[in-house]
Parts: sequence; C-alpha cells; structure tokens
Amino acid sequence: MWVKSKLGQGLFFFFILTSTISYPLLEATVEKISMAWANRVVLFVNTLFNTTGVINRLAELPFTVHHVHEAEPLKDKHKCPHINTVVTDSMEVTKVLRSYEHLRYILMVLLSPNMTQLNFN
Repeated sequence: MWVKSKLGQGLFFFFILTSTISYPLLEATVEKISMAWANRVVLFVNTLFNTTGVINRLAELPFTVHHVHEAEPLKDKHKCPHINTVVTDSMEVTKVLRSYEHLRYILMVLLSPNMTQLNFN
C-alpha cells in the first residue's frame, strides 16, 4: 500500500489485492455487501465498454447504478448525479475525476483487468 499526496488536491491511496475466489465465497461476499451497502448510488465509468463484466455484477447488488463511458459528462456538477461511490476501469479516468471538485472526496475504486506497474516518482 502506498499514498500519493498533493497539497490542495487530496490523497491517492494505492494497494494491490490478488486472489482467487471460489463461487460459495463470492456469494457470501455479495450477500454481505448487499446488507451493508443497500441503497447506495454507484457510478461506473466504463471505458472498456463492459468487457470486464463489472456492470453485470453491480446490477446484481442493491445499488442504483449510473453508467457512463467517459469522464467528460461528469464535469458539470449540476448534471452529475448524486453518488456515493465511483468505480472506474482506468487510472487516467480516476485522475480526471479527482480533478473535478465535486467528486474529489467521493470513494473511488479502480478495477483493472490488467495490472500494470504503478510508479509515481
């Protein structure tokens, strides 16, 4: 786990989790998430056009899911839906979203089908 910080821009926390999840464990995890996160509003910025299957998994949970393919429509605070969590499939999109003041402190989850070396020197 590591953190990157810029004065006035907030913090980025980075960590990598790798695992193999069996189907029964996955079902139990989904059940726990469903209870703890019921009625959350999740925004999925899907630059890979759902080749990952994430949107299908989100649809199984008791979330209201908003789905876009790029960050630009979210730039205007008044046109952006109220959201609790953002899920992205691109580090570049995550950085762009963090630059929008109204999204700066929203929980963001970066899911990547291909792990690349993250180096922020």
